[in-house]
Amino acid sequence: MRLKVFWLFILICDGAFGQKLVGKLISDGQPLAMANVIIFKEKDSTKPVVFTSSDSLGSFTGQLPAPGNYDMRIQLIGFSPWRKMITVDKEGVDLGLITMVLDNKNMQEITVTAWKKMIQRTNSGFTVQTDAILTQAAGTATDLLANIPSVLVDAEGAVSVRGKSPLILINGRNSNLGNNLNRIPASSVERIEIINNPGAKYDADGEGGVINIILKKNVKQGTNGAFALSGGYGAHERFAGSFMMNHRPGNTNLGLSYDTRIGRRTRQIEASRENFNLDEGHFLDQHRFDERKEINHNLKFNADHTTKRKDVFSFEGIYSYGNDWNYETLHSALSNKAGIFGEGNVRTSDERQAENELEGSLNYTRKFSDARRLLSAGISHSYGNESENTNIVSMATNESEIAISDPYNQKTRNDELTHITNLRLDMTFPLGGRALLDAGYKGIIRNIHSDFETSHEENGSYVTDPLASNIFDFDEQVHAIYGTYRSTAGENEKWKYEIGIRLEQMMNKGESDKALSSFSNSFFNFFPNLNLSYKFNSGSFVKLNIGRRINRPGLGQLNPFIDITDSLNPHGGNPGLKPELVNTAELGWGNDWEHISVNANLFYRAGHNTILPYVTLLPGGIALSRPENIGSSTTAGMETFVTVNTGKVWNSTASISLYNQVIKGNVGVDDVNSSMFSWYTKWVNNFNLWNNLRAQILLNYQAPTAVPQGTRIAVYNADIGIQQKLMKGKGRIGMTVTDVFNTLKNGNKLETPDFKSYRYVKSDTRAVFITFALTFGTAFKEKLMENKYSPE
Repeated sequence: MRLKVFWLFILICDGAFGQKLVGKLISDGQPLAMANVIIFKEKDSTKPVVFTSSDSLGSFTGQLPAPGNYDMRIQLIGFSPWRKMITVDKEGVDLGLITMVLDNKNMQEITVTAWKKMIQRTNSGFTVQTDAILTQAAGTATDLLANIPSVLVDAEGAVSVRGKSPLILINGRNSNLGNNLNRIPASSVERIEIINNPGAKYDADGEGGVINIILKKNVKQGTNGAFALSGGYGAHERFAGSFMMNHRPGNTNLGLSYDTRIGRRTRQIEASRENFNLDEGHFLDQHRFDERKEINHNLKFNADHTTKRKDVFSFEGIYSYGNDWNYETLHSALSNKAGIFGEGNVRTSDERQAENELEGSLNYTRKFSDARRLLSAGISHSYGNESENTNIVSMATNESEIAISDPYNQKTRNDELTHITNLRLDMTFPLGGRALLDAGYKGIIRNIHSDFETSHEENGSYVTDPLASNIFDFDEQVHAIYGTYRSTAGENEKWKYEIGIRLEQMMNKGESDKALSSFSNSFFNFFPNLNLSYKFNSGSFVKLNIGRRINRPGLGQLNPFIDITDSLNPHGGNPGLKPELVNTAELGWGNDWEHISVNANLFYRAGHNTILPYVTLLPGGIALSRPENIGSSTTAGMETFVTVNTGKVWNSTASISLYNQVIKGNVGVDDVNSSMFSWYTKWVNNFNLWNNLRAQILLNYQAPTAVPQGTRIAVYNADIGIQQKLMKGKGRIGMTVTDVFNTLKNGNKLETPDFKSYRYVKSDTRAVFITFALTFGTAFKEKLMENKYSPE
């Protein structure tokens, strides 16, 4: 009965909001995104009745108030304006494919004043245009993700979607750059694709779906360039700069870009723990202060060539360098069960970290006379070289934190080499009628070599600690083939369906100096996927997705290196982790009205061998944290996006995610049972003020979230961005204030039969940035701060 009422409601909505308008924009056979579609009544060109834009697939939809004649116009920078009188009956109108024509002569004359959609729906999730996030103009890819609906970023930079870890790709490929998103400046990112329900074509890895970060690349004719400079101040000064340039005289395009980030940050950590089974050392109280300096440089080169037959060869090379210095001071005090001070310790650590990453990618795309056919192949290799050296000095202190012992000196060293190779072949075949078959192969080859050592000073020289030193080699290969049958049915292709399967063979092995750390595994898995959607005449739709995924441990989770910067709370990896298998389901509904767009999704995830961080209390009151396989977990919830566009002055995008997470299992002899309802919301407000001045206010709130042994605390903050056009649109100047009220903090509360703890982390997140950007060349006006770069 409830299901019948639900469908009756959908059908009523379907027929209550006017006539549907649909179409798709292309140029040279490729879809055109972000074009403005504006429709006026036949005799009234002062007020548009439809004001929308094409999505990443070139498609657009709209709602017309009544049958009749309308004046339709399409505008996109670099293309001749398109205009046509259309007649709409009570069934609506399907305009089919609309071909836009390049207009190099008038490219500099076009000015678009329409709002750009921050979120664009796709069949498998949504895409975020990062130029719509004004508040992170001087930030990093991590900062961008923290402001995107459905995505959470914790204090350590770990990313989750709907409470689960996603697979992070860079330009569609596995990359070392995805392991540290703080290396990627926000100004280098074109868009971010959130793929909640990946089809069989995508890697099955990542319980939280796939996040694909697309970097900027300009492909316009002529010689074009842009640069931006940012300066800011939080607890210390910060600086960022970027430069981009491309040259395309004909069928060959050459591009070069460089960016840098230099800054200093501070962080304070307050922590306490009660060890139930200890009389001496029953209570532990800690205060930690960190000061960090960061220097990052990124250099990117790309070359593309299109043959007379329209085949495309492309190469991309990326070099990234990072140098971090982190100085920490940690004060610890231990008390007995009666609360009487027992012993204290002050521990300083001087950590130096250097990282070099080099990546190359070669791709080929074959085009055919039938635009539905496609052949694409690619190979890429990503190399990373990271070294981390830390000097640690510890001294015993009295209750007044005065040193009462000689210094105890220690050193840690971790040298890590990583290699990631991608092999890819994708093909699309028409099967007759509307049906298409996608098929292909992907191979991923990963290797990590980690050489870490811990030593202490003894009689004037350093002696290696054999129990905390190791050489660890990890090799993994994943070979996958996939096939997807997709088609449409019904009038105006109301039904869309996609049925796919992915077969994966995974082999890995780990070898080390310690026999207990060596292992070898081989797994074969299949991953089916069903994606079904139906479009109503009003433009609303419903969709259903059912699939299976796997969550493989990352290289950092497998590395057995133990960080002893805090000797009472060390943390490290676990080379014995097994992959987590996950079954997924999602039901969604959405509709676009004249001023409001709504998209709602119900989702469910059930995982086995769930990978989560776990804290074990060792003898002597030492709490070791490392990832473990913990039984099973289920997550069920709802996610809703609402976009309101009332005109030129204000628009708003709000999202809310609500979910309940249940974790059941054990680690060794410890049972783990955790359940919590959680929710978070993000609200972006955009304002067009006067004289090309724009402003944005972004609000975030995350309610307490379940972890295996307790909860994470609530997280909330507000950011503001302002941007002014200069020099006839060629320049931009902007100001950003992050964490305006200085409320952003992270932490957790844990409670087990052995201990109870609380940890609070506060960084200098409140900062002010000023950014200036300028574009030059023959083909475009707006680039870095309000970019128009074509996607990779």
